[in-house]
Amino acid sequence: MKTLSVVSDTQSLAALRVLFIGGYWMGEMDVVRMYLGGIQDLGASVVEYCRDQKLGALDHGERPYDRGTFGPVYLKWEAIRPIVEQHDPDLVVCCAGGLGFHPEFADELR
Repeated sequence: MKTLSVVSDTQSLAALRVLFIGGYWMGEMDVVRMYLGGIQDLGASVVEYCRDQKLGALDHGERPYDRGTFGPVYLKWEAIRPIVEQHDPDLVVCCAGGLGFHPEFADELR
């Protein structure tokens, strides 16, 4: 993954590759879904990873998963790595109730 510099114009945004990891428990009107749409509207190339459809990719420890009412909720690197390797994103957005990566995987992602 490359270090992202300041994006100065729309043409630069078209070259920006974003991996957007989100959850949309309120459907199409969910604010996280609107964030995704906003990034797409700016012209960035966005790969969406809908957390709602891939609950097995979440590590929430011993606690039951309750859609972001507690955190952190870690993304399993083995589930995300193939997408990162295939799409080589410039930016990864985790936007769904406490989502993040275990520190050792965050370092690898960087």
